[in-house]
Amino acid sequence: MTRKKTTRSKGKTPSRRGKRSAPPPPSRGNLLRQSAGWAALIVGALTTLSWLTESPAAMTMRGWSEWLLGGLSWLLGPLLALFGLWLLAGMRPLPLRRRRAMGILLLLLALFAVGGYWQATHPYRPTDQYGGALALQLYSALNVALGTIGALLLSGAALLVGTLMLIDRPPARLKPQRGRNDRTPSEAETPVLQPSFFDDPPPPSVTRPSLATRLHEGLARIAAALRNGWQAAAGGANRLRAASAAPTAAPPRYHRRPESHWELPPWREMLEDVDLGPADDEELRQKSRTIEKTLAAFGVPGNVVAINRGPTVTQYGVAPGIVRKVVRGTARESKVRVSAIAALRNDLALALSAPTIRIEAPVPGHAYVGIEVPNDQSSAVTLRNTMESEEFESMRGALPLALGRDVMGNAVIADLARMPHLLIAGATGSGKSVCINSILCCLLCQHTPDELRLLLVDPKRVELIGYNGIPHLLVPVVIEIEKVLGLLRWTLTEMERRYKLFSEQKVRNLESYNAKMRLDGETPLPYLVLVIDEMADLMMASPEQVETMLCRLAQMARATGIHMVLATQRPSVNVVTGLIKANFPARIAFSVASQIDSRVILDRPGAESLLGQGDMLFQAPDAGAAVRAQGSFVSEEELAALNRFWLRQSERPRKPKRQSAEKVIVPKVTWEELIETKRDEADELLAKARELVQEEGHASISLLQRRLRVGYARAARLVDLMEEEGTIGKHVGPGKLRTVHENGEDTTTPVRDYEE
Repeated sequence: MTRKKTTRSKGKTPSRRGKRSAPPPPSRGNLLRQSAGWAALIVGALTTLSWLTESPAAMTMRGWSEWLLGGLSWLLGPLLALFGLWLLAGMRPLPLRRRRAMGILLLLLALFAVGGYWQATHPYRPTDQYGGALALQLYSALNVALGTIGALLLSGAALLVGTLMLIDRPPARLKPQRGRNDRTPSEAETPVLQPSFFDDPPPPSVTRPSLATRLHEGLARIAAALRNGWQAAAGGANRLRAASAAPTAAPPRYHRRPESHWELPPWREMLEDVDLGPADDEELRQKSRTIEKTLAAFGVPGNVVAINRGPTVTQYGVAPGIVRKVVRGTARESKVRVSAIAALRNDLALALSAPTIRIEAPVPGHAYVGIEVPNDQSSAVTLRNTMESEEFESMRGALPLALGRDVMGNAVIADLARMPHLLIAGATGSGKSVCINSILCCLLCQHTPDELRLLLVDPKRVELIGYNGIPHLLVPVVIEIEKVLGLLRWTLTEMERRYKLFSEQKVRNLESYNAKMRLDGETPLPYLVLVIDEMADLMMASPEQVETMLCRLAQMARATGIHMVLATQRPSVNVVTGLIKANFPARIAFSVASQIDSRVILDRPGAESLLGQGDMLFQAPDAGAAVRAQGSFVSEEELAALNRFWLRQSERPRKPKRQSAEKVIVPKVTWEELIETKRDEADELLAKARELVQEEGHASISLLQRRLRVGYARAARLVDLMEEEGTIGKHVGPGKLRTVHENGEDTTTPVRDYEE
C-alpha cells in the first residue's frame, strides 16, 4: 500500500507544479554516437586546417591524408567534419534520393580505380598525385578478380552509370526531342520502348547492329548487374545474361505494350512526389516515457519495446509487464492482461494530449500491444511515392492498386482482380473521394483502353465528371439515377455473354481466354471496372433491384474480369446490407461518426477512432485483421494532366487495320435501350394495377405500393402507364379529382390522386 501511495504522489507532482520531468540519462548507443561525432568533427577540422598552415604538425597530418587518398586528400577533412555533424544531429535522413547517392558512390569508386591503375603503371611517380593507397588497393583487388582489361571496363561502366544516376535522367532524354511532325511514318505508327535499367534510345535503322549498339547493350548488362549486386558482376557471363534478360521477360508496366497502339502515360513526370521527412527521435522518446508512466500510474506496468513511425500515426509496441502482489504473506507474480491496457485508451489519450488514439490488442504476429498515437507533424503520402515503392514494383497482379502506407511506413498494395470487389465507406471529408480518384488514377497509369474499360456512376455530379471523354469509358459518366438500373442490367448481360464465350473456348476465366485469343491472333477481352461513387442514392430509389443485381454481379463476375468499386458516405444497415457485405470481403473504412457505423462496414470497432484526411482501415479479403494506413493522395492538377494525356490520344487517328477493343464488347447502345426493360417489367403488373384501380374506385401511388408490394418508383410508373393508355384521367393538381375510364369511356366514379 505504501508503494502505491508513493507512486501516485509522484505522478501528481508535475501536473500540480507545472514542471517537466527530468530527461533520462542517454543510452549507451547515444553516447557512442555522440563520441564518434565529436571525434570525426575534430579530426575533420584539424585536417582541413592543416592545408592552411605550414607547421610540422600540419604537414604530418597532411602527409598521412595524401598517403591515404592521394590527389583527393583535400576532400577528407570536409567529409569527416560533415560526417561528424551528421552523427551529432541524430543521423537524420539526408535530402538526397537513393539513386543519386548510389551514383556519387559509383563515381568515387570509379575515380579511385582509375587512379590506382595509373599509380600501378607509373610507380616512379609520387603517390599523392593519384588515388593514394586506397586507390591502389582497390585496383589491385579488381585486377586480381577481373584482370587489367576487365578492371578498366568495369571502372568505365561504373563511371558512366554513376554519371547517369547522378543526373537522374535516362539516356533517351539526353537527346534533343523531335517534334511530332518530324517523325517518320514507321516511328509514328509502331513505336517500341525497350525495357532496361534505363530507357534505351531507339535502335538504329540499319539491319546489322553497329559497334555502338553492341557496346550500349554490354553497358546495359553491366548496369543491370550492378543494380542486382556485386555478386552478379563476379559470377560470370551466365549471371550477366540472367540479370539482363530479367527485365525483358517482365517489362515494367509503365512502358508501352508492343502489341498496342496506345501509349501509357509517363506518370513519374505527371505525379508529384513529396518526401516523407525525418522522424523526430526526441518526440518518440518523450511519448514512450509518457505511455510507460501512465500505465504504471494505473497499476498496469508495461514497457515500450517497439516504435513504428508511419506518415500520420506512430505505433508504440507495449509489452505487458508483471504485477507483484502479496497474498497472505506470499509474494505472487501475475502478467498484466491485454484487456487492462486496452481499457486505458481515454486515459492514454489525455496523458499524450492526443485527439484520439487507437489500441490494437494484440498486434498480429507480435508479442506486444500496439498503441497508435497521432504524430505532431504528419507527412503526406502521394500516389507516386506509393507506386515507386518496391512492393508495388514487385506486384504482378492484373489490376494492382497503390492504396497508401501503413503505420510502419510500408506500402499497402492490393490487386483488384483478387479482391475481387471493393467496398468503401466514410463520412464526408474523410478522404473517400480522394481514394476513388487515386484508384482510378492508378489504373489509368498502367492500362490502355485495350486492356481496361470503365463504367463510372456519379449521382453527386462532382467527383467523376472530369473523366468524361477518356477512351477507357464505355459510356459517359452516369449522373442520373434512373439510368443506373439499365447500366447494371447491361453489365449482367455482358457477364453472361462472356460466360458463353468461355464455354465455347472451354476455358474457366478471363486470363485463360485472353491467352488463348493471343495464340490464335484474336483480340482479347478487356477488364471491366464498375465504380459507383454514392450507393446510398441508388438504394433509396430501388433497393430490391439494386441489391439483387449487385449481389449477382459480385457472386459471378469475378471470372469474367468484371470488378466493382462501391462507395458510400452513409454505412447504415439499409445501405450496406448483409448480402452486400457477404459478397464484398475487401473493404476500406475511413473516419465514421460512431462505433455502430464501424461495425457495419468492418464488423468490428476502430473506424470511429480514425483522424480523417485519408486515415483509413483496409480489410483485405485474405487477412484476419484490418490494416491502418494513410491513403495515397492525388491532386486535381495531377488528375487533369492524366485526363488530358488520354484525351489527346483519343483524338489521334488510328490505323484502320488495327482492331479496336470496342468490337469485342457489345456495341454501344443508347440509354433509352438500356432502360427499355423497365417498361417491360412494369407491364407484368399493369393488368393487376388496372383491375385494382377499378375495384377500389380510386387510384394512388400508395395504394399500388401496399397492394402490389412494389417500390415508389415502380408504382408511379404504373400510374403513368395507366394514364397513357386511358385507364385513368390526367392529373389536374394535388387533391383534384380524376376520372376513371372503363374500356376507354368516361365513368362517373371520381378518383383522387394522392401524390406522395
